[in-house]
Formats: sequence, C-alpha cells, structure tokens
Amino acid sequence: MALVYYPKKCVNIQSTKVLASLIADLRVFLIHPCPKGCGPIECHIRRHVNAKWLLPTYMLHFSNGDQFLLSARKHKKNENNYVISLDEDDMSKNTGNYFGKLRFNFMGSEYWFYDKGATLVHGNTPRLPIINERKEMGAIKYHLNILGLGGPRKMTAIIPSLDKDGNPHIFQPKPCGAPVILDMFKRNKEREKMVVMQNMHPHWNKQLGAYCLNFNGRVTKPSAKNFQLIADDYNYIILQFGKIGRNFFTMDYQHPMSALQAFAICLSSLDPKLVCE
Repeated sequence: MALVYYPKKCVNIQSTKVLASLIADLRVFLIHPCPKGCGPIECHIRRHVNAKWLLPTYMLHFSNGDQFLLSARKHKKNENNYVISLDEDDMSKNTGNYFGKLRFNFMGSEYWFYDKGATLVHGNTPRLPIINERKEMGAIKYHLNILGLGGPRKMTAIIPSLDKDGNPHIFQPKPCGAPVILDMFKRNKEREKMVVMQNMHPHWNKQLGAYCLNFNGRVTKPSAKNFQLIADDYNYIILQFGKIGRNFFTMDYQHPMSALQAFAICLSSLDPKLVCE
C-alpha cells in the first residue's frame, strides 16, 4: 500500500502539560480511554527480533521523548497468545508486570484481548486470588483475503463504548476463554455497548499504480499492515498504524480508545496470519 501526503499535521499533545497530567499514574493512563479532545496521542512500536527465542518482542513508546509504555511477545508455550507487560524484559504472567493478553484463532481471522484480571474457571472461582475479574477489552476480525487477491486488507475492530459517566461498558469473558464481544457482534446483540470500527478503504492511485491512504506524514513505508480505523459516530480517525522502517512503526490513537486497546489492535496487524497473507 503506497502513501500520499498532505500538509496537514496531527496534533501532538505530548509536548503539552495535558499529557503530563494524564500519565501521572501510568497504569491508569494505559487502561483508560484517551479523554475527548486530547488526541491523537502519537506513539511508535519497535520490533526486536531475538535469535534466542525466535519470537519478536514489540515495544511501545511515546513518539516524543521515547518513554517506554508496554511490551508484548508471544507466549513460549502457547503461540496463540501474546503476553502484554509493563516491563521491557519480564513477560511472565505471574508477576505484577503482567498487564493483559491478546489471543487469536489458528487462521488469524479473529483476535480478542483482555486486561490483567483473574481468569474464571468452571464454578466461577478465580484461578488466582485476585479481586479484579478479567474483562474483555476488544476484538478484531480480518476478512478472508488469501494472497491478497481481494485487494487491500479489510478489518473490523470492536471496543466497548463508554457509558454516561465515561466508563467503558464491561464484557466478562466466558470461563472457556471464548471471545464474548465478537460473539455478541455476530449475533447483533448489545451493539449499543460497542464502538464498531472499520479500516478506511484506500483509493487507487493511477500514477503510483498502488492503493493509497493519507497518513499526514506519520507513515513512510508501504505495507499491507498499514491501516486507519474509523467509526460511524466519530468524525475522525480513532487509530492509525503504519510502517516507517524495517522494524519501526507508528501508532496514533485518540478518544474513545486506550493505549492498551490500540497496542493490542496493532499487534494483531503485525501478527502473521493465514487468512489474509
């Protein structure tokens, strides 16, 4: 996918006092939606390939100041899971750095992700003595497009919408680990509690001979993984992601999305998948 640039630039709030107040408590900042009118928040993701593990580690940073935020890597014993951590090296699910998990099916057509809450087992008994029950934070569906013959990728991303007090609606995962939000979306249930986003369809540029999107200068390399997410009730791009180097990507998000949700959705785009490779 090629790129087209326009002079308009994204608003970078990292240089203002607003963001400094937002990240006073980093854990709260990462899990809570970006406040309305305080975006987009510009970040970048670095991919580190370690020959020892053979599985890349992804690091999320603020673009301005390069402050580390989150890391993620596939679970060594279960490669259908990404563990999301508050630490650059500690990827254990049994420490205080564990912050969430991204799961997906074999084909890579469906992804869903959770916060760090306790898993429920049959009998509704927490596996670990944690007060907070696990919540499903969102889901992504990629449409079938083998070898890219159907044109650019098509994806649907879903996150909980916000209630009248500005808090996300709660979706509790099933004890078996099956996705809840995707299931309800497919059955057209509780749609009012969801923000349903589609990737913006690129236009064909005859001069370049490629599909193009306007990333406002934030993306510099063509890639099938580049995307922009929009929703019917929002007149702006909620999340955009794109390549700027071999192992370097930008991630810009804003209300009503959180940093954790944005990172998980971008991980799903980076993950190799049979359904649209």
